[in-house]
Amino acid sequence: MLSDGTQASSFITVLHATLQSAGLSTGIACCDAEGWNDQVTYTAQIIAAGADQYVSRITSHWYTSQGTSPISTTLRVWETEYADLNDAFSTVWYS
Repeated sequence: MLSDGTQASSFITVLHATLQSAGLSTGIACCDAEGWNDQVTYTAQIIAAGADQYVSRITSHWYTSQGTSPISTTLRVWETEYADLNDAFSTVWYS
């Protein structure tokens, strides 16, 4: 499924209300975009929709683009997955 920050915002508001009504204080992490540049866009869309108030942290992967600049938010930002897709696969970590 392809989505963006605007679509995520509509789900975030429902998820937040559901967590609240269940009495859970679980924070919402969003959105684990495939690349950092995509997450920059998603975050701006989430902020524009006003859903950032329901998110505890912004998360992103570094597959299609790496984090070379900060994401403009006051929320915590986590890089959650990374792979060096430019070099040959190595199993050194496994042995």
